[in-house]
Amino acid sequence: MDRLITRIDELAKVGVTDNGVCRRSGSGEDQIARANCISYMMQAGMTVRKDNYNNIIGRLEGEGPPIVTGSHIDTVETAGKYDGVLGVLAGIEAADQLKGKIKSPLEVVIFNDEEITMDGSIGYCSSQPDIKAFLELHVEQGPVLDFQQKDIGVVSGIVGQRRCRFSVHGQENHAGTTPMNMRDDALVKCAKIVYYINKRALEHDGLVATVGVLDVHPNSFSVVPGRVDFTMQVRDLDAYTMDKYVEEVSRKFDLRVEITHRSEPTLCDEGIMNIISESCGDLEKVVMPSRASHDAQNFTWCPMGMIFVPSIGGISHSPLEKTSDKHCLDGLNVLVETIRRIDVS
Repeated sequence: MDRLITRIDELAKVGVTDNGVCRRSGSGEDQIARANCISYMMQAGMTVRKDNYNNIIGRLEGEGPPIVTGSHIDTVETAGKYDGVLGVLAGIEAADQLKGKIKSPLEVVIFNDEEITMDGSIGYCSSQPDIKAFLELHVEQGPVLDFQQKDIGVVSGIVGQRRCRFSVHGQENHAGTTPMNMRDDALVKCAKIVYYINKRALEHDGLVATVGVLDVHPNSFSVVPGRVDFTMQVRDLDAYTMDKYVEEVSRKFDLRVEITHRSEPTLCDEGIMNIISESCGDLEKVVMPSRASHDAQNFTWCPMGMIFVPSIGGISHSPLEKTSDKHCLDGLNVLVETIRRIDVS
């Protein structure tokens, strides 16, 4: 099992910079990391191929439809060493431990370009291949497990998103000569809306809402703002709840909403969730949603499950990203046992 930790550290050296790890999909660094993983797959006794979507697939032969696991090894520009990588390398280690011990074929997939387009997993899933189940082990990328001091997150689903744009209108005017009680300040109006968005989100169980961009016009030192354009992102496991929330905000403040992006929630298979829970043994676990996007969200036609391990401090997409060796190995053990149980189910 120490081999998993060694390989995580080895892969972290590929694309290392002064600001973390950078392996953009298709880059030279990405190709080197792929070559390393192919070598690991072959050492585990897997046959390796590349599909039409530039995914790398390692396979142990067996009978019937395969159990599939995997993740990605491409990164953001200033990454840590665990995001995606843990799922790929633990999958290879699981294959090495399970070869000759399960009847089902086992495939480990390195999905292409998860960070930008998800082209790899979208392409893989477009033909809806006959598979027994899909599993993804991943670091949480959030603070819940670390804060609650839990070892394993049994993921209930991957949230959907609504990304919106709004405009708030006022009246541009001279910042020195316009009395306070005679102003129509668009930014002051917007501040009230932002406060409301946060307040209402806190009153929902599980929903998160974020105002991320404010464009103030004319954005001048001595001018009362006449217009503010702002974005709102909403995430939840329930599509109806998200849509009602967006509608409530726009109606309360008489705003015209532009939906710039929408993705639907993907729920994990209850049977797979139960198997993951049973596979945890004495480890402390909690059922929780994933509020980040993952390749697993494209596996909508087959049984799908995700296993989370803690991110210390909830930090990810950063060189400060850290998951303890123990929790990496805990995740591996749960993945191995889950595959074993799915094989005989």
